[in-house]
Amino acid sequence: MKDSGLGTPATRAAMIETLLKRNYISREKKNLVPTETGLAAYEVVKHRQIAQAELAGNWETRLEEIRSGLRLAHFSKRSIPIPGLLHKNCFRR
Repeated sequence: MKDSGLGTPATRAAMIETLLKRNYISREKKNLVPTETGLAAYEVVKHRQIAQAELAGNWETRLEEIRSGLRLAHFSKRSIPIPGLLHKNCFRR
């Protein structure tokens, strides 16, 4: 996650805790491993853009641009229409 530009250490920890709580991953010694539920969810989206870490990394970059003062209008022109993208990549065949 870190190498993909996903979140800060705190947000990555929160993401991991959410995945653990929802039974998508489990801890085995010092490793995080996918559960059957996690593997099944990944099977559904693995060939779709929404499963690519780069997409979330790009969103993180855009959010940082807003936080650092980049104008919202400029951000809106460059961003991906998220609801449409989610629908296209998660629900359509």
